[in-house]
Amino acid sequence: MNCRLKLMLCFAVAALMFFSACVTPSEVKKDVNPEDLLKQKVQAEWEARVKKEMGVVYDMTTKAHQEKVSRDQFLQRPGIGIQKFMIKEIKITEPGKKAESSVEYSTNQMGIDFNFTSKENWLWEHGDWRLDISPKMTNPFETGSEKKE
Repeated sequence: MNCRLKLMLCFAVAALMFFSACVTPSEVKKDVNPEDLLKQKVQAEWEARVKKEMGVVYDMTTKAHQEKVSRDQFLQRPGIGIQKFMIKEIKITEPGKKAESSVEYSTNQMGIDFNFTSKENWLWEHGDWRLDISPKMTNPFETGSEKKE
């Protein structure tokens, strides 16, 4: 009887551990203010850019972007060395859907300091803010009559 009780207790503990591991991050984030969460995401993104950890930035992008651009393609893109940054503005434009951030950053190229402002779009996907990197470049030779697939 004592052995059977121990076996049931071990099974109950294992089941509890298994089910507690099934809690998704989006469930944990429900108590966090969406604007605070967005600020944390923007901060983490730019810290990763400073450290040249572009894989971290890729992981923050929308699923639509990740379906179009592979991780390897993203990591092969030329980047600039960011020295410092400052978050200027974070604004939720459509609660639970869209937001914008504005970040000033500096870089040094060939001994010359440059300052830029980056305006980014963020989308709320599956309980988390995701960086919306839409392809901006278009084919200059496309007339518009061709169908895109």
